[in-house]
Amino acid sequence: FLLHYLNHFNYVGFANGTTRLKLTQAAMNQIPVPLPPLPEQHKIVEILEDHLSRLDAALADVKQAKIKAAQFRRSLLRAAFTGNLGSDVIRLMTDLPAGWRVATLRQLIEPRKQKDIPSNFPSLPYVGMENVLRDVGVIDSYGNSADYRSLAPKVFPGDVLYGRLRPYLNKVVIAKTEAFASGEFIVLPPNEIVLGRFLQLRLLSQDFVQFTAT
Repeated sequence: FLLHYLNHFNYVGFANGTTRLKLTQAAMNQIPVPLPPLPEQHKIVEILEDHLSRLDAALADVKQAKIKAAQFRRSLLRAAFTGNLGSDVIRLMTDLPAGWRVATLRQLIEPRKQKDIPSNFPSLPYVGMENVLRDVGVIDSYGNSADYRSLAPKVFPGDVLYGRLRPYLNKVVIAKTEAFASGEFIVLPPNEIVLGRFLQLRLLSQDFVQFTAT
């Protein structure tokens, strides 16, 4: 029970450091832990373990899909020079887990283009690149919309904000409230095809970061 709780605890505010966060023993001792009765803890752990076992199976499918995607990419590069798709490309396009398909990001989501002047809505928060922690998908602070008088993207709860400036910084977050964002973000609204959280995790993955550098 404690393992699951600490693995998902938000340590912002408890850890110290600038370039590398550290958690001291004294700070660790101050972390609050909700403690239900032992029978309830057993029930919680049982439910979590069941979900995690199914997640592990899904991750195994994803790993296999990534391997096939890498093979697919190499085959497409060969096809670009030979002008022939070849049987291996056709096979990889069909040899996917049941219900899976290959699609580009553009085929899945149309970026949100709505913009307005933040200072006209001073009560709304503002998300800049400096307000987002790298690699972990967390907004740790907000700016003041009243300070920005140029057109900026409008975002809504559930929108995925992808930091396109220096993508190696790996700043991808999900908007929790209506807000404005820096133009350095691409705003991707969720839809009935792809979940926002799934998309965020995919864009945060290291292989996607490496892809943006190529």
